[in-house]
Amino acid sequence: MVVSAVIVAAGGSTRMGKPKQFLEINGCPLIVYTLKAFEQCDRVDDIVLVARKEDFATMEHLIEQYNIQKIKKVVAGGDSRQESVWNGVSLCDTADYVAIHDGARPLITPALITKAITAAVECGAAALGVRVKDTVKRVDANGFILETPPREQLWNVQTPQIFKYSLYEKAVAFATENHLTVTDDCQMVEALGVPVRLIEGDYTNIKATTPEDIQVAKEWLS
Repeated sequence: MVVSAVIVAAGGSTRMGKPKQFLEINGCPLIVYTLKAFEQCDRVDDIVLVARKEDFATMEHLIEQYNIQKIKKVVAGGDSRQESVWNGVSLCDTADYVAIHDGARPLITPALITKAITAAVECGAAALGVRVKDTVKRVDANGFILETPPREQLWNVQTPQIFKYSLYEKAVAFATENHLTVTDDCQMVEALGVPVRLIEGDYTNIKATTPEDIQVAKEWLS
């Protein structure tokens, strides 16, 4: 069984002021932590890295400097995250399963990756997630509360999100044909009517989106 990882690091990082994938956390670029976790996971066979074209040289330098040997290809991102993911996944057509991960989640661990892969192999589609801690409200356009969904049914989804390759391929075709815009890859598979299993991840598996997130990551990695 072949598992390919697609690491998506093609964003412009407008909220950071500069590309977050190269921000240093305790002396090491953020993207390197992410790549190392998949490099060290025995269940992952190869890695496709999706990046901006202008970052190719820097990415290739880091791959060599930190001896990331599982890299199969560095490929350019698209106009949206959806397109960027497919640019990477389309190069994994010899894989049985594809693990899609945000490059900006540097605190992922080989153990969590393995846990998600195991779940996906059992049911075809799985993702990491954590239970919502706060009470969540659904509001109208003016901010007035419409309802309070049961908290025990609510999760924050994380990555990696892992799918059987043939299933993901069908989901992309369906989304393209129906002009669906999605915010994560589970959503495309859900649109097919296929259940995706959420398994317990870790609250430390944050997505570094703001400068405050970088400070939190520094503390946890220390």
